[in-house]
Amino acid sequence: MKWITAKLGEVTQVFSGTTPKSDNPNYWNGQNVWITPTDLGKLNNYLIVSSGRLITDRGINSCNLALIPKNSIVMSSRAPIGHLAIAGCDLYTNQGCKSFVCDKSLDHEFLYFLLQHRMPEIQALGSGATFVEISKTILSNFEISFPVSVSKQRQIAAHLKAQLAEVEKASKATEMQLVDAAHLTTRYRENAMAKLNDTSRVPLGDLLLGIEAGKSFKTTELQARPDELGVLKVSAVSWNKFQPQEAKSIEGHYQPNERHRVQKGDLIISRANTIELVGAVVRVAENYPLRLLSDKTLRLVVNTDKVLPDYLLTLLKWSEARSHIVNNATGTSDSMRNISQKTINTIPVPLPSIDKQQNIIKLSNDFNDELIKIHQNTKQTLADLALLPQKILAQAFEI
Repeated sequence: MKWITAKLGEVTQVFSGTTPKSDNPNYWNGQNVWITPTDLGKLNNYLIVSSGRLITDRGINSCNLALIPKNSIVMSSRAPIGHLAIAGCDLYTNQGCKSFVCDKSLDHEFLYFLLQHRMPEIQALGSGATFVEISKTILSNFEISFPVSVSKQRQIAAHLKAQLAEVEKASKATEMQLVDAAHLTTRYRENAMAKLNDTSRVPLGDLLLGIEAGKSFKTTELQARPDELGVLKVSAVSWNKFQPQEAKSIEGHYQPNERHRVQKGDLIISRANTIELVGAVVRVAENYPLRLLSDKTLRLVVNTDKVLPDYLLTLLKWSEARSHIVNNATGTSDSMRNISQKTINTIPVPLPSIDKQQNIIKLSNDFNDELIKIHQNTKQTLADLALLPQKILAQAFEI
């Protein structure tokens, strides 16, 4: 198969776009598709047929916008460089895009995949102080290699489409494994709660020696270093495992009260967060003398004569406790809800024997260990699949 080399500007027409005056209502809300880098960035396939804003014929005429015909290649040339699509209809673009209209020697789908493969080189040619951009001149002079035979180009493009479609199919199937794992968690917790239906409930407050709150410290907006005092953000207790790095540094010098320091074994709950995360709870595995409870993070002081802390950790994540928390959370903001100590103290807790508590802890831990393995394996598979498209492109174009 014979390949030749040419500059992009020799085998395509390269077009820049522009923006009609934004404050002129006669130019907007029309019938013409007008593409920006943002539109390209939102695509989840290679065809683009719609845009966030539409322009009128008067808008087009006001700035002599060039028509980009169907089957042209549209690329974002700034903010960022590299979003790529095939025009699925006639359209126009703003100045953040460059478009390539192929001549008869070049198949448009072949060019799309070739530019995908060569995109790191194109991005490296960008320049600019405010934002990195690549010019029409540089793109016009960018050299590409392609088979002389257009039919061979189409064969390569068709083969790549089929291969990449299989990768996409595999990625979606793998992502569904994460969804299935979430459903599995829900079913496990529902089945476990069903086994406790006949167990009497007691208010959480009856199982605590108290609830200890932090205080509202004056902090900077900087993340606290591991070797300096830091006040916990609610994100420190949001994701099932204590995150000591999620803390803000304290402004000025401060000698904290010892009870505000995070200690090994602490059961910490958030009193303010989104509706999904308010009341999130974690158990601290070691001492963190440089991490302090805030007024939004509370320590549950467990009466270990009555209940095992790890049992409470498990139960507070399950549906009965979560429903109580969600139903009693207050606040008008969609982004932040609060729970009171009264709400925490009245959370219903099924209280079986200590032996049964230990059994529930073991089963829960075993299940969580398996779930972690599923997540790790699935995410590794997704990472591997994410690398496949460039490898496939490289095999097609590195001659």
